[in-house]
Amino acid sequence: MPIRQSSRRHSIALKLALLLPTTCVLCVMLAGAWLARSEAERLRELARENIAQQAIELARLVDLHIDNQKRLALSANQTVSEQAFAAPTGDVALPPLQPDGSRRQDDEVSAAFIAAGHQSSEQVAGLFQQTAVIWRVLTPTLRDSLFNFYFISEEQFIRIFPPQWALEIEAEHDFQQDVFYNVATPEKNPSRKPVWTPMYYDDVWHRWMTSLIVPVYVGGQFRGITGNDLVLDELFTTIDDYVQSHDDIDVLLVNEHGELITDSHQLSVLLSQQAKMNTLLTAQTSPLLPETEVAKWLSGHVQDYRLDQNGHPYYASPQRLDSIGWYLVLVGDKTFVNERIVNMQLQLFWIALLIGVLTGLLVYQLFSRIFLRPLRQLATASADIAEGHWDTPLPPEGKDEIGLLNHSFADMVSEVRRLVQGLESEIHEKQLAERDNRKLLQAVEQAGNGVVIVDRQLRIEYANQRFLEMTGFNLQEMLKKPVGDVLPLESALLATMDSGNLTRAAQTERQWPHKREGTTTVLQTLSPLFDGDKQITHYLISGENITELKRSQAEVERLAFQDALTGLDNRHLFRRQLQASLERVRRTHARAALIYIDLDYFKEINDSLGHDAGDEVLKEVSKRLSSAIRRDDSCARLGGDEFAIILNNVGTANDVAQIAEDLLARLETPVQLHGRLQPIAASLGVTLIPDDGDEAVQVMKNADLALYKAKEAGRHCYRFFTVELQHAAEQRHEMDLRLRQALNEQQFLLYWQPKISLQDFRVSGFEALIRWQYQSSILTPDKFLHIAEDNGLIQEIGRWVLQQAMREQHALSSAIGHPVQISVNLSPRQFADTTLIADCRRSLQQSGLSPSLLELEITENSLIHDINEATKMLGALKQLGVRVAIDDFGIGHCSLSYLRQLPVNTLKIDRSFVRDLPLDQSNNAIVAAVLAMAANLRLDVVAEGIETSAQQNSLVLGGCQYGQGFLYGRPMPLAQIESWYGEFKQRFQQAASIS
Repeated sequence: MPIRQSSRRHSIALKLALLLPTTCVLCVMLAGAWLARSEAERLRELARENIAQQAIELARLVDLHIDNQKRLALSANQTVSEQAFAAPTGDVALPPLQPDGSRRQDDEVSAAFIAAGHQSSEQVAGLFQQTAVIWRVLTPTLRDSLFNFYFISEEQFIRIFPPQWALEIEAEHDFQQDVFYNVATPEKNPSRKPVWTPMYYDDVWHRWMTSLIVPVYVGGQFRGITGNDLVLDELFTTIDDYVQSHDDIDVLLVNEHGELITDSHQLSVLLSQQAKMNTLLTAQTSPLLPETEVAKWLSGHVQDYRLDQNGHPYYASPQRLDSIGWYLVLVGDKTFVNERIVNMQLQLFWIALLIGVLTGLLVYQLFSRIFLRPLRQLATASADIAEGHWDTPLPPEGKDEIGLLNHSFADMVSEVRRLVQGLESEIHEKQLAERDNRKLLQAVEQAGNGVVIVDRQLRIEYANQRFLEMTGFNLQEMLKKPVGDVLPLESALLATMDSGNLTRAAQTERQWPHKREGTTTVLQTLSPLFDGDKQITHYLISGENITELKRSQAEVERLAFQDALTGLDNRHLFRRQLQASLERVRRTHARAALIYIDLDYFKEINDSLGHDAGDEVLKEVSKRLSSAIRRDDSCARLGGDEFAIILNNVGTANDVAQIAEDLLARLETPVQLHGRLQPIAASLGVTLIPDDGDEAVQVMKNADLALYKAKEAGRHCYRFFTVELQHAAEQRHEMDLRLRQALNEQQFLLYWQPKISLQDFRVSGFEALIRWQYQSSILTPDKFLHIAEDNGLIQEIGRWVLQQAMREQHALSSAIGHPVQISVNLSPRQFADTTLIADCRRSLQQSGLSPSLLELEITENSLIHDINEATKMLGALKQLGVRVAIDDFGIGHCSLSYLRQLPVNTLKIDRSFVRDLPLDQSNNAIVAAVLAMAANLRLDVVAEGIETSAQQNSLVLGGCQYGQGFLYGRPMPLAQIESWYGEFKQRFQQAASIS
């Protein structure tokens, strides 16, 4: 090795390897320096252009945001100018005087305010009425885009949304002193153009803002202003969204006078400042806004500029905001550009260095191939052989001087190799034996099990590291110590070991004590060790730590019988507990009870507050149930929001009833969720054991039936199982089976109820009503459709009704003498079915029916379940050409705002509103309101349940187009339509002659 190091230190190859690459590197580095300078200039120019482009883009976004608000405000101003000063309809009641002398009114959409001390005039009353109507129309459109919108008249009257401002403003407030009013008066704004106010503070909204004020002129006379406020922090939301997505930039806002409003860093300080109403914003200052540059903008020369602050270079690009006349300045830190230049120069340095080195190495290789390689091969071979590598290949023997040297060296190597090989063979055999011993010792030392070896006198000779860790001893204090002092071995086992009668391994589970930290559960294996004469020389004791395994087994057993969320018994353990309770009842003749508990409206909690909140409710309910029962009773969670309680050794049914009432009382206490109280309640089903049964399946079924009865009774109550409940369940099951059979055997038929035009008493259509030929009776839908809803048959039945109605339409038209429209009711499930459109299209094609002659009736509650999906479905039906009616209108929960958006054709007034016409004034008002609303929305109206001429006449006078009811005809099968129509025509002729 010293020879090899000396030759390398003084070799020619090493000297050339240093000289040639160094020369090449110097040449390439000079070229790289020139290239780096050119690239730096290009990067600086690119950064400036990037800042300018970002400024243009941000200015466009801000202009777009403001222009959108300006467009909406101007459109709303035009509506106010055209409609607000129209003559009022009827008497107008102004809001009552408040104790402070003002008049205020909040209709939840907007609010009106008349300052104290101002006389109420007919003009103000008209404005109060007209603006309320206008704001109901405008607010849904403007709410999503504008912070607010208001109208202020010369009479100190204001209408505004949101209502808060008008409700909180001082009673004696003078609008003519407000900056947002007087900027648009004829004296200040003779051009009558929309104007922006200076930035000011509003102490009602508690915000800095500017307002777009548009004067209202009616007949050339100034009547007031409309305005909307552009709030400074909301404007900066658009700017902040852009700034957050671009690093190292700042944004400044400058008004039309060149005064700094604020920048993205000072905004939070400004927003925290409060002031009095109409306080104008004081111009801010910023070192990033030189006065010389601002002067250029005001003279019309808006251009980019550069500056340095505190050693930091910046690029700045101002842009004019045409929508408001302000300037937006985007300032970018040039530091990151300089960092990129430094990085680029560093990269070029390393690239130039690499190229120089590679070039030098290439030149060096040429010299090496010709002169140095033969010498280096011989030198390397001699050094390797000197180190003992006898199989090193020798250089080829050439005919020159180096070749002769190689030949002589090869002869010398062969002779030395022969002498050395004999010695190596002996050494190798010794090394193999030592290596095997080391492997065995290392395997035992690193084993995962604790291992200890004892001699025939049962004294410890060896212990591995794992054994020491498991027992807490060190090796020195353990050696030669009796094994019985360290491990808890039975005296009989020690005697067997001492006598030498332990001839095979023995495995047991033991607790090994630790010197300081308790015990460890191990799987202990005791094995005898034999010599060549099969005599025991030692014993090997190993222990595998199975503490975690035992703990896992215990956890598995716990999880098998315990609910993971609540810690209560799970369904599996509940069945065991119930079986044990039943056996105890049979054995001791005691009584027990089973209570099923189901939380009311738990799904709504999950849907509205999330599953985490639902889990908290379940855990709280579990605590309350557990605290309500005795030690001998058991409580289980069966799944979801279902629980069960087994009461052992109960007294009378009254005793159980008191327990049920106590449970209801405990469960009706609200639960604390997310800082507020969430009401909860439950329904209970109770069955007595053995009074109602003594078999597990029967008892659980009884409790379930009782729970179902409690749900039917309105929830939040308990019910005991009765024989009548069982009979009702059996009848319901029988009805379920027969209903499935009826669908297969075509036991359904359609009845038809006519729909009459109240203008000319013509038959305009028929409504299809399903009937079931059940045994010898004809059942109406209220007897069986709720069962179909529960068992899922409602969709198949609904599909059959739709197809059969289209088939019978041709016969209906033939009986009447002209094409008639048919109406088919859709269940909520059928309306939510994604195949509805395909079913309608296929049935229309098969029947040849025109889509305009088909009307589908849908209840209000079907629509509001998911208004977005309902709108899509109604749109698809409209595109198909099918008409849509809202059935039983007025008894559901459909919002009028939703109704305006839904693509429907007809409203059907529920019979409950028609029944007491025309005597009931409340119903008269409701029906009149529905008819007026339908007229405004251009919807047809069908009144259901018309039974008297007085009801008919009241509806005709109100403008109702169509009617249905026993006055015209009861539901009838297809075969009776023609005879009914003959009788109806006679009545129609009489009615026509009377009219």
